[in-house]
Amino acid sequence: MDPSDATCKTVSFSTASVTSANQIGFAIGPFEDVDLSDFRELDDDEKLGTQAVRIHGYCLPGRAMELRNTCMPIAKVLLQAGTSPA
Repeated sequence: MDPSDATCKTVSFSTASVTSANQIGFAIGPFEDVDLSDFRELDDDEKLGTQAVRIHGYCLPGRAMELRNTCMPIAKVLLQAGTSPA
C-alpha cells in the first residue's frame, strides 16, 4: 500500500543487470497467458532436455487463438533455433 494514499499501491522492482529505460515496459490488464511452447514437437523437447525454455504470449481474454495464429511463425523459428546444433 502507498504510505500516503491507502487506495493506491506502490510497486518497485530492480534488474540484475544495467538496463536502459527504453528497454523497460509495463502493461496492465486482464491478460491471458498462452504457452507457445505447444508448437514444439515432443522429440524437440527431448533434444533440448533441461535447456528447454517455455515461450509465453499474452493476450486479452478470449483472443488466445488469434495470438497463436499470429505468433506461430516466430514461435517455430525460436524453437528451431533452440534445437539446432551449435
